[in-house]
Amino acid sequence: MHAIEIARRMAALGQTEDAVKAYNLAINTELGSAEKMEAAAYNLQHGGDYRVSYTCFQALYHDGFHTEDVLALMEAFFYTPNVSLMKDRYERNCKRLEKYPYLFRRDFPPFDKLPIRFFPMMTITDTFHFMWVKGDSGNSLMFGIKW
Repeated sequence: MHAIEIARRMAALGQTEDAVKAYNLAINTELGSAEKMEAAAYNLQHGGDYRVSYTCFQALYHDGFHTEDVLALMEAFFYTPNVSLMKDRYERNCKRLEKYPYLFRRDFPPFDKLPIRFFPMMTITDTFHFMWVKGDSGNSLMFGIKW
């Protein structure tokens, strides 16, 4: 029996904690994209390590698997809960930059009009963000940055 099958069985029996462990184990095996999506979603919905789900969603997005659905999940679970903090930080930084004498740009766009979105994730050793950039032609790109 494969780890994904064990995870499904545990979930069906209502053994959520064991199902999360089995799904996390399954994620580290060779799974198809649909199974990775299933495992990542279950992990996230049932209190598993969000970093595991985050990494799976990011990989699925890059693989081109249901990109709209993956992006919607990432927005719901990683962007939206942090949006007020990021908006406050952005507006505070814009005010500071307006006072900086060597910066000649003063027309910072409102936060809601920015063409990028940051999806923050804290790792054990440092902060890692994925940034989603929407292109003019409707294309998008998601890539990781560390700081």
